[in-house]
Amino acid sequence: MKRFFYSIMVFILVFTTFPAIPASAAATFNYGEALQKSILFYEQQRSGFLSKSDIPTRVLWRGDAQTADGQDVGLDLTGGWVDAGDNMKYNITNAAAATFLAWGAIEYRQAYEKSGQLKWLINQLKWINDFFIKCHPEPNVFYGQIGMTKSDHDNWIPIESSQFVTDRKAIRLDPENPATDLVLEVAAAMAASSMVFRPTDPTYANTLLTHAEQLFAFGDKYRGTYFDTIKKIDAATPYQSWSGISDELVWGPAWIYKAKEAKETGSGSSYLAKAEANYSGLGNEKDQKVHKYKWTHNYDDATFGCYVLMSQLKPGNADYKADVERWLNWWTIGGSEYGADGTKVKYTPGGHARLDEWGSFRYAANTSLLAFIYSDKLSDTAKKARYHDFAVEQINYILGQNPRNASYIVGFGTNSPQHPHHRSAHGAWGRKDDTPSDHRHILYGALVGSPTSDDKFNDSITDYVANEVAVDYNAGITGALARMYQEFGGTPMPDSSFPLPDKVHEPKDEWPVFVKTYWQGQGGMQLSFTVENRSCWPSRPSDKLRIKYFFTLDAADPGDITTSLGSSTMGPKITPKISGPTLWDASKKVYYVTVDLTGEMIYPGYMWSFGGPEVILNINSKSNNWLSSNDWSFQNWDAAYISGDRKFAPNIPMYEVNTKLQGNEPSGGPSNTPIPSVTPTKSSTGHKVSGYIAPDFTAVQPALSIVKSGFTVKIGGLDVKTDSAGYFEIDNVPAFPTGTSIKIIKPGFLSMEKTITIASDKKLSSETSPLLMWAGDITRNGNQDGAINMSDIIELAKGFGSVKGDLKYSLEYDFNQDNSVNMNDVIIIAKHFNAISSDYPEINQP
Repeated sequence: MKRFFYSIMVFILVFTTFPAIPASAAATFNYGEALQKSILFYEQQRSGFLSKSDIPTRVLWRGDAQTADGQDVGLDLTGGWVDAGDNMKYNITNAAAATFLAWGAIEYRQAYEKSGQLKWLINQLKWINDFFIKCHPEPNVFYGQIGMTKSDHDNWIPIESSQFVTDRKAIRLDPENPATDLVLEVAAAMAASSMVFRPTDPTYANTLLTHAEQLFAFGDKYRGTYFDTIKKIDAATPYQSWSGISDELVWGPAWIYKAKEAKETGSGSSYLAKAEANYSGLGNEKDQKVHKYKWTHNYDDATFGCYVLMSQLKPGNADYKADVERWLNWWTIGGSEYGADGTKVKYTPGGHARLDEWGSFRYAANTSLLAFIYSDKLSDTAKKARYHDFAVEQINYILGQNPRNASYIVGFGTNSPQHPHHRSAHGAWGRKDDTPSDHRHILYGALVGSPTSDDKFNDSITDYVANEVAVDYNAGITGALARMYQEFGGTPMPDSSFPLPDKVHEPKDEWPVFVKTYWQGQGGMQLSFTVENRSCWPSRPSDKLRIKYFFTLDAADPGDITTSLGSSTMGPKITPKISGPTLWDASKKVYYVTVDLTGEMIYPGYMWSFGGPEVILNINSKSNNWLSSNDWSFQNWDAAYISGDRKFAPNIPMYEVNTKLQGNEPSGGPSNTPIPSVTPTKSSTGHKVSGYIAPDFTAVQPALSIVKSGFTVKIGGLDVKTDSAGYFEIDNVPAFPTGTSIKIIKPGFLSMEKTITIASDKKLSSETSPLLMWAGDITRNGNQDGAINMSDIIELAKGFGSVKGDLKYSLEYDFNQDNSVNMNDVIIIAKHFNAISSDYPEINQP
């Protein structure tokens, strides 16, 4: 669904009473945990290469996404945050959120430090500012939006699928296509962020400040609104420039002044002069002679933040004081002070200041943060208490002090929303927001939109007015929660508690094969498969999927069986390959047919209702000797786990290359860790052994790609390593009799060691099971617990930053082989919690 902003900004709101809630009641909530989760929300909104980033993630269900952004304009525009429950990158909301997040950290840095959350907030500010830098390749060029709104909003898919389905056009702003409001908001965000980074990373702070000054020069010289420029290309863009550019012409230079003064006292005076000169251009309240006061700070209108910021920069200015207090009075007691008209914002009976039906929690939270910032520096005790208590009451309402006794932050407190309007958290596989019926992930920390005017709430995925979430929704409440923690305390969860619990799942939830029979008889059968990618932990596309249909040969000879692929009537036309029959178990006459979809990119949202293509398989018996009922893959079709008229087939396994993702294979057969070819041949000086290694890394997919290099092959006292393609060759091997062994070893997490023997026909005859090396049990040599658990993550974290050559944290613990021990290695271990050595009786290591 589309997320449209309000169409009418100003309402005549009547005075209503609401029950007084004493601020002393605030200590009933764990503000440390709420703050922690509010920051975590931004990790769930990240776009780009999560797996390759130095900025860690604590969210295991998110994967790399939108990795081609910017290629249409020859740039790398990956990164940033997606806006809301959609998969768009709107820099108007990204920038507004970043500015407010940074302001909260500037004002309440000690609270962030004490709670242990400063590093996590800085990570997110680094993530978004790195993206702004990419979007600003030239002084007078900025990319304001990535993606086309209608294309995006028409497709209910996880973020990881969006680049395959939606139009990811990058929209350029330049002197011919200006956007003063957007680029000055970005300038404010980068300037404010520079102040957060300055104590710990002055070089990066200087980089941000340089970009901020260039963006201000661009936006100030070339005037125009974001909406007027963007709508030329994206007519459906939802964010209107209602307030024009007058507010950003104060907001941008005021923040640059503040940031330059933080770097060098006296260096920013010209920017303060610009902000003061532009201040008179802030709009007046309708039909009144005073500056507007009947709304609040948001992505579009920075006027109200300007009041507070300018009152900080020039505390003796009576006009700034009047503007901010007239506005805060309207949110609290109303009245006529400073020329106000006596009205005030509407409140629900339970005490929520409900400015608008759309995103009212966002407005109340933004106002609360500014009320805290302003009241903290007031000497007037009555107003100090008034504005402070208002903020406490509004945040407490959101956390659960309301008639429903419900939290409106997902995954926090009691009775929090279960169905936020958010594509990736929902985890659909077929572009439908009602399938599955429940979300597959918990969107921790997300602030939802609005209650009704009588304090009710519609917890429905389709109600994007009440139940959508967004990066700008969480920005104000994050800073306000830091202020609440500073005053009332709380206990954040230890970092070792992450990743937080998510919804339980099993392999068939991610890689199912659904099937129905078109016809069957003694002459064979025709089956229709839907080979679905429903991956969600994380969601990830794949172009290397295969399935196998196992059957019992009823005829005397496998030559009796012919196979072919029919033409699908659903979805895109595809060209899979078919091979077989291939012998699986000679004693039981079990064979299989392989349908190979390599080259066909399959992802959640591949089709309406289906997460993958339809494949038609024909199996024919020339002798009319076919009995499907005794086929392994024809057994136990599950009508309960159903997809329309198709049944789940648990015995039709799916593979990625040779890695089994899901499904049951019949007993017997070859090892599941294939070594397709090891063929010894005679040479002039002995024997030559060559081959190809295709390792099975099932346990660590998808965090680790198929690795073919670095295997050691040993035979007859000689050894060689495989090349990048997985090939090896050993020459001058002593003559080998039947039974000579070849050992193939891959070091690292869940390493493989295989021994094969050479039969008299000099072909591969037998293999042992893979031996799992317990590199993941880092504490094995210390506490001898023989399991992968939280103690291993704690131990691994001590070695973060270690590289090859370190004594304790060698590449044995660099599980993804990026030459560094970091959060990505933690993610790999975390997938194997509670695995114990007794699960693998063949393991017998010291």
